[in-house]
Amino acid sequence: MIAKTKHAIGITTKNGTEILIHMGLDTVDLNGLPFDVKVKEGQEVKKGQLLVDMNIEMIKKNGKDPTVIVVLTQPDKILNNKTYNVANRNTPIGKIGNAAN
Repeated sequence: MIAKTKHAIGITTKNGTEILIHMGLDTVDLNGLPFDVKVKEGQEVKKGQLLVDMNIEMIKKNGKDPTVIVVLTQPDKILNNKTYNVANRNTPIGKIGNAAN
């Protein structure tokens, strides 16, 4: 799923885990201008592949917050072993596991 305003992308992994990537707070108001989506809906993506270029300066200039939120949309999934490092965009943010584990 790619939002019409390009501020959010939904991904379903091969094992069925659903992930929502929401780029910025209230950025829907910017009608997609700060986002250059590099993938198409339904396209298979690979680890490390660029999904979207996000113009953080444009977002800030328009008085919006550039925070990116990653959400597991299924209640039985959790994010384990958080290792996120903002200094390295290629650092994994963690491993997805079942809430029962």
